[in-house]
Amino acid sequence: MDHLSSPVTERRKRPSGGLGQTTTRRTSSTRLETPSFQFERLVHPTESKVTCVAFAPLSSTLAVSHNDGSILFWSMAKKKTDKHGKEKRVQAHDGSCECIAWSPIEDVLVSCGSDKLIKIYNATGKLCDKLEGHSRRVTSVAFSSTGKLLVSGSADNTVMVWNLLSLECVHVMEGHKSAVLSVAFSFEDEFILSSYADPLCIVWEVSTGELKHRLEGHDQRVTSCSFAPHSNNIIATASLDCTMRVWEDGVEKKVYEDHVDDVNQVLFSHDGRYICSCSNDKVVNFYNMKTGSLHFKLRSVASITQLCFCPDSSVIAAVDSVGQLSLWATGNGELVTTERRHQHAITHVSFSARGTILVTGDTAGKVVVWFLARSNTQSHQREAPSNDGKCVIS
Repeated sequence: MDHLSSPVTERRKRPSGGLGQTTTRRTSSTRLETPSFQFERLVHPTESKVTCVAFAPLSSTLAVSHNDGSILFWSMAKKKTDKHGKEKRVQAHDGSCECIAWSPIEDVLVSCGSDKLIKIYNATGKLCDKLEGHSRRVTSVAFSSTGKLLVSGSADNTVMVWNLLSLECVHVMEGHKSAVLSVAFSFEDEFILSSYADPLCIVWEVSTGELKHRLEGHDQRVTSCSFAPHSNNIIATASLDCTMRVWEDGVEKKVYEDHVDDVNQVLFSHDGRYICSCSNDKVVNFYNMKTGSLHFKLRSVASITQLCFCPDSSVIAAVDSVGQLSLWATGNGELVTTERRHQHAITHVSFSARGTILVTGDTAGKVVVWFLARSNTQSHQREAPSNDGKCVIS
């Protein structure tokens, strides 16, 4: 079993269009090795786009939302005699289910949708409660680090903060004339970051609900924004203007102009050492946060739609518009492997909490669960017992 944090010289074998092809690599002993993945396909009854994928942080339960309003709850088989994991589908929303998020402290999932509702489920898919207050489509939800607060953004141009103990709205933040597209809490839940359907992002104070900073600088719509790990004041934003920007205390500190097409996402590594951006120019730019310098470029064969770091940040996963998954080692930027099990553009990718399972979802509703490490039992059973968060491949 090879740790991806110590990759080896690669030899690429480009896909010729067929499914199930794998890029090969050479080990340090020069023996050609093809990484072997076991995987399970979760097929949606209709071609309904995947809108979000998320693993529960405290268990192996996977949730997948679709734009037909449904949510799939999937848990891995726990017995050797079980061939597949357990599935349950719920019709969560009328219209589209826009976003889902797991609580960091318990197996509770929150969803939001075009029916203006926020719903709360347990890990088995049982509806526990719902929150009402937005007057238009709810686009995004996020938990605070304590799990006691929830923030939601909506097409009614507002951001709301909810107390999940009392199920009451404690703040309604109004600061813009367009739909809220994303929301996030800072490290210590001191601030909330929201982006809109225009070039603006806003930072809000959680305690008062007051506007703290307006992040103005992009020429076109912001596609992605994020707080740095372990930080309340450092933010990165990406935009359709082909740039990525870093902000500190509401002030623009650096503009990165290395992409030549729309930037689809900006992402910090979990340890905060690196920051990455992906673009329609088929490139992932990988920067050193301390120096601000471009560490290396990671190139794909198509527009890269989303990125995800494994829990220990030793590997970054990227998915693209032709249905390909790529894994790179963050230590030196070497390609570890590429896999293609999708026939349509992959829009979402996520690692499990232990880094041994990966999930991808595409525009046609297909979901693939990738088992990156073998255990003594069948791979579709519970995750390998390692609890160090390392991403491993066998």
